[in-house]
Amino acid sequence: ADYIAQTAPHARVYVVGSPSIGTELRHKNLTVVPDAEAQTATHIVMGGIVGHLTYDKLAEACMAIRRGAMFIGTNPDITFPGERGIIPGNGAFLEALRLSTNVAPIVIGKPEPEMMRQAMRRMGPSATAANTAAIGDRLDTDILGAQRANLTTLLVLTGITDAAQAAKDAIQADYVFDSIRDIAQVLEE
Repeated sequence: ADYIAQTAPHARVYVVGSPSIGTELRHKNLTVVPDAEAQTATHIVMGGIVGHLTYDKLAEACMAIRRGAMFIGTNPDITFPGERGIIPGNGAFLEALRLSTNVAPIVIGKPEPEMMRQAMRRMGPSATAANTAAIGDRLDTDILGAQRANLTTLLVLTGITDAAQAAKDAIQADYVFDSIRDIAQVLEE
């Protein structure tokens, strides 16, 4: 929402994602386009994780992008850990739209550094790359994004990346923990 408000404050945005994305856009005084107007009145298609994705919603987004709407994604995580195990993530949805439109999304979230920079701005002037760390469970988005923003990286092994992958991957975190509890314990010590 901050990125769109800064770069295209008068854009009409079609959201294919959780209701909270629309709420954040509205808080920035941006116009969220209803399904009925998606094809004809959309400047930007915003793709975020979708709990109840329908074919119609995907088709509306596809047609809007084909008509020239900018395509923005929150993050490219193909999968994420759910209560039932590893399930499709936002990246799977973005890839479906990319394949059906031949348009790659502009990714605002990890692994791009913009999200990390905006988080530091929200924390205030004392938050700098030198004194800020990012915690994540995935090397190719969380940790890579933090590295691109020059932050200290803390990998937790409770999500996508396991210990074997963490040891051999080209992307290496500064610190690796079994869980967030372990990070809290180290901070307390």
